[in-house]
Amino acid sequence: MRGYLEVFFGIFLTFLSLACMAPTKAADSPQQRLEDVHRNIDVLRKSIDKNERELTREKKGLKEVDRSLGRISRSLRQLKTRIKAVRKRVDELEQRSVQEERRLAVHRATLRAQVLERYRLGRKGELQLLLDKRGKTPDGRLLVYHQYLSKGLSRELRVVKDSLADLEKTAAEKRLAEQRLTRLIADRGRTRKQLKRDEARRKVLVASLDDALKDKQSRLKAATENERKLTELIRQLGRAKPVPRERSQGRFADQKKKLLWPVDGKIATKFGQRRNREGLRWNGITINAASGSPVLAIYSGRVVFADWLRGFGLLLIVDHGAGYMSLYGHNQSLYKSVGDEVVQGEEVASVGRSGGLTKPALYFEIRHNGRPENPQRWCKKE
Repeated sequence: MRGYLEVFFGIFLTFLSLACMAPTKAADSPQQRLEDVHRNIDVLRKSIDKNERELTREKKGLKEVDRSLGRISRSLRQLKTRIKAVRKRVDELEQRSVQEERRLAVHRATLRAQVLERYRLGRKGELQLLLDKRGKTPDGRLLVYHQYLSKGLSRELRVVKDSLADLEKTAAEKRLAEQRLTRLIADRGRTRKQLKRDEARRKVLVASLDDALKDKQSRLKAATENERKLTELIRQLGRAKPVPRERSQGRFADQKKKLLWPVDGKIATKFGQRRNREGLRWNGITINAASGSPVLAIYSGRVVFADWLRGFGLLLIVDHGAGYMSLYGHNQSLYKSVGDEVVQGEEVASVGRSGGLTKPALYFEIRHNGRPENPQRWCKKE
């Protein structure tokens, strides 16, 4: 009986080891690992949102309106790019049309001159050109000149015809481009109206939330809970195996005092500064900047989080490898998605007021293995 048990246990261990090896092999694939990251993020997002019932109506509304404003701002940015491209195309077509009209005018003048010359030579008829008054063959040079005029006239007629066709084609293309430009401008107008409506709605929601958090204890509780959620998020992200990046600039650890600042602006709160009398301190810095200002990736990496998080609004987190991450919060809009690779200096978001801010600012953190680092020790001196 004991022998049977040993055999059965051996077979069971063999199957168990094979089962454990299978996912490891699949995980070696960068694409599979990237898909795993997406799945982990989905699970994490559901975990973050599982307490939605605990959120007040105002907090739910703020989350929805922040996300909506992010989409609208991104749409406006895309419309701006498309309008600029179409306007450039209209200008190019206008210049081409002017050039084609000038060429056509030159060819028309040449054609007119050739027609007049042909008329002058042939006004008595082509048969009379073959014989002079004495019935003798005229000078051969005159015949050659007549043939040259005939060929030139035919050639210029073809050129004028082709030029007219090109001009008409350019005019038609220009009309289509202008119609497209008109539609894009109308779309931009409607989108801006929606943006104003959502901004007005957010203003009301933020005011309601401020009224609900008037007492210090409520504010401390909210700030502590927000920080706990962010710390848990980063801890969960740190568990995911990093996906190999296509580009590399070296080690993040070697970049102290060399990194870019994510945005131009004035530092409003510093790392380690007290947030309140109860002892809660800032784990990053807040930089005041104009709404819509570009937010740049401080270093190359891969986006591991791009969504709304309570207390931080539209949040983007970039994994730089070796346990280093950079965080960009309170954005107006996010231009990157989970799994996207970014390079140093690339525009990844825009400054905003999402998450309940009353003035536009960027909240910026650097973390190593989940521990906050002072960004001012990493970024270049101003």
